[in-house]
Amino acid sequence: MLEWISIRNYVLIDSLDLELSEGFSTLTGETGSGKSILLSSLSLALGGKVEKSAIRNGEKECSVSLLFSAVPDSVTSYLEEHGIKSESDGELIIRRILKENGRSQSFLNGESVSARELEEIGSYLLDISSQHSYQKLLSKKKELEMLDSSGGLNELKNSVRKEYSTYSDLIRRRDELISERKKGEEDREYNEYLLKELESANLKIGEDEELEEKLHLYSSSEYIVENLNASLSSLSSASSCLSDGLSFMQKARKKDESLDEYLDRLESVSIELEDISSSLGSRLSSFDFDPYEIEKMNERLALLQRIRKRHGGSIENAIKRRNELILILEDGQAFDEKIEKLEKEIAGAKTKLENLSEKLTDKRKKWAKELSGRTSGYLRRLGMNDALFLISIKEKDLSPDGKDDIEFLLRANKGEKMLSLDKAASGGELSRIMLSIKMAFSDSDDVPTIIFDEIDAGIGGETANQVAMLVKELSEKRQVISITHLAQIASKADVQFKVEKREEKGRTISFVHKLDKEERIHEIARLLSGNESELSLSHASSLLEVQL
Repeated sequence: MLEWISIRNYVLIDSLDLELSEGFSTLTGETGSGKSILLSSLSLALGGKVEKSAIRNGEKECSVSLLFSAVPDSVTSYLEEHGIKSESDGELIIRRILKENGRSQSFLNGESVSARELEEIGSYLLDISSQHSYQKLLSKKKELEMLDSSGGLNELKNSVRKEYSTYSDLIRRRDELISERKKGEEDREYNEYLLKELESANLKIGEDEELEEKLHLYSSSEYIVENLNASLSSLSSASSCLSDGLSFMQKARKKDESLDEYLDRLESVSIELEDISSSLGSRLSSFDFDPYEIEKMNERLALLQRIRKRHGGSIENAIKRRNELILILEDGQAFDEKIEKLEKEIAGAKTKLENLSEKLTDKRKKWAKELSGRTSGYLRRLGMNDALFLISIKEKDLSPDGKDDIEFLLRANKGEKMLSLDKAASGGELSRIMLSIKMAFSDSDDVPTIIFDEIDAGIGGETANQVAMLVKELSEKRQVISITHLAQIASKADVQFKVEKREEKGRTISFVHKLDKEERIHEIARLLSGNESELSLSHASSLLEVQL
């Protein structure tokens, strides 16, 4: 339940700390006193849209904090799934801060969370019934959510969604294969041409680089041969001179043995020179270039370059593409086999999905029948004696939510047709329908706190008394807070708060005051007649006596 609200610098509220209790509480006050501001602050705290204009004039930020106790299991599970620590005493503190730059910060038990997460967890904690939420009720999506949630059908619906996802994925994969096969057939002739070219090329990794190196060498062959010949001619002359020098050195040695060292060195140089000349001669003789061979190498390199350009820029990629084409051209039968296998899987998944959806439909119909009867009964208690409420379930195509088209229908008066709520209900009737639905769904709905924003809109007299009694009944199962202008409803509350405005230091502020018994009499008298006459005070006192 919602135990405590703390608001700072929000619109007309400068500082407010409001302690709430279980059971039934009401908020009353003059029109424009700030009741709607209090309600919008709760919406802000629970992840609602933010407007920086909500910050009190002259302040840099505003904040709203909420304290919940005895949170339901759905909240505990949510906290565990999202790794958010929960307090040992079962309390949950929500805080949201809005900055003057329009940005906001959100916290759960002191841990930073997103506004989306606040909104999700808020749906487990608080149910705000207002004119805006009535409009949301008019959507089939919301009606389906209410039916399944109240009937404990979400687990089964999640199984349907999971199976639908499997079924849809199989269909997608089959369609992709069919598309690939069709494209392969259209491209078959071209693919066969490509494969023939790649296979006839007899590709080898590195061959292109080797050819480029050889051709580079051959293009310089004439220059190399010319210079090698000149080098050998010079070396031959040098060898002849060296031979003469060696002969003269040998003659001198005969007369001077100390020349042995020079003689040995000259002999060594002579041997080395002879070896170099012999090696260069062999290398020169190897330069035997065949113009036809060079032409063949150029043609081969041109082919390899075309293949590289067409298939990914390298011989490696061309070989990879060749292997892919082999698989594509050989895989026609494999495509058929895969598609046939997927068709069988699709049929099996569809059967399973249909069985689960049928099971969900059966449970929905049973629960819808019970809720329709309950809601119709509450409508009659609220003065709509000839009203009939019906949850219609019609078959539609399979979807993630099953195969049911859900719609809430109403016959407001005898002899009329069953129509959707937006066509059958007036503004005043819609508030009573909302209360009737809340009552009918209350046994299975575990949201601990319900807030009614002017559930009394458009009603009065005995209908107002019946609304008050139903809201009181609802508060025996959960915490109920009602913003009201009706004395009948205010008098049934366990606790009554009054929202007022006053001026302080030239500024208008809204504040909330918990009323004692005497103050309640005066406030209820105001609600009865607009003033505090002796008669209205007496009537107010009698209303409270019945309650207290």
